[in-house]
Amino acid sequence: MESGKTLLSICFITYNHERFVKDALKGFASQKVNFPIEIIIYDDFSTDATRDLLLKFKETSPFPVTLLFPDENKYSKGERIFPKTFEVAKGKYLALCEGDDYWIDPLKLQKQVDFLEAHEDYNICFHKVNIFNQETGEIITDTITRNTSETTDITELARGNYIHTASVVLRNNFKLPDWFRETFIGDWSMYMIMIADKKIKKFDEVMALYRVHDSSMWSSKPSEFIKVKTLKSVILVYENALLPEEVKGILHRRIHKKKKTFLQRFKKKVKKFIKRILNAE
Repeated sequence: MESGKTLLSICFITYNHERFVKDALKGFASQKVNFPIEIIIYDDFSTDATRDLLLKFKETSPFPVTLLFPDENKYSKGERIFPKTFEVAKGKYLALCEGDDYWIDPLKLQKQVDFLEAHEDYNICFHKVNIFNQETGEIITDTITRNTSETTDITELARGNYIHTASVVLRNNFKLPDWFRETFIGDWSMYMIMIADKKIKKFDEVMALYRVHDSSMWSSKPSEFIKVKTLKSVILVYENALLPEEVKGILHRRIHKKKKTFLQRFKKKVKKFIKRILNAE
């Protein structure tokens, strides 16, 4: 490890998270590490007090902070936000977090970087999270992502995402292609691009909370919306990413199964509509 050189960049994106962002910033500031880190924060033109809180944090943060403040909302323009933090990140590793999630283990980064430093055959490591329901205050075991073994690879990842964004640390050794901006499932698509022939490590420890709330840009969406956007992202990766044939086969089967399901549901809706019209007559 080169002395004084940034080893890890925390890449943090936020938008109108004044109710939540303090928890995330507290999680960053609490990290106990024996290597230099930096914090890159991209606020996507918040209209609440988020930017004021970020400016105050920069003054008190124990680690260097770079604030990226665009003069318009880029997500609404169809732009991917995390890559904007990668462009300025100096770290050998990237830790990701979004404005409504937060870390609860001060040794999270130390544990994950220690592992990746000792295991060159792994490109990604992540850990368990718990789910925090903002409306009820209840914290429950993760039921959103599926359980996997301690070590996985791209063939397992091709079957669907099981990595919460706030849990991941990955090597900063990849470049995102132009077509990446078209994906709706940015994290999974990115992992599929950068994992290559390396492996994925799961820590059997809860080191972050994923917050569910009524203003979430993703978890608050209707299930049908999420399913359609997921399918479109899988198709995009299948058609554009350089993947082993086995992996392309897995994605092809996922796409075929989902399309068949959507077609069946569409037919049922058409039948119900026709029946309603006939009954009305």
